[in-house]
Amino acid sequence: AGDGRSLQRIQYNEVFRTPPSLPFDAFPDWYAALSKFASLVHDPAFECEVDMAKGNVLLMNNWRVLHGRPFGKASPNRHLVGGTITRESLYSRANQLQAALRRDPSLPDIPGLRPAPTLP
Repeated sequence: AGDGRSLQRIQYNEVFRTPPSLPFDAFPDWYAALSKFASLVHDPAFECEVDMAKGNVLLMNNWRVLHGRPFGKASPNRHLVGGTITRESLYSRANQLQAALRRDPSLPDIPGLRPAPTLP
């Protein structure tokens, strides 16, 4: 870190990729790296398939997880809704729910319940 070469973030979208703005002589190395990265992204060894049955919810950190949907596998009557939840909102609500669980003895005990992380 601090050397100017540390990976900060990857934004990869095969459909919406814009032309690279790099020197012409750097293009062959860049393209070789992109091709290698694309082969890794599509390697089944690095895939995790999630069954999105009716009623399932999937939450992910959009900046930490490369995700997508395989072409041709979508059902015609599927409704996929996206939204944004800030980390602060998630932790705040988790703390509220944990406090409510601890106050109400009629609620079931949840093994391993720990306080939500505090934000820096």
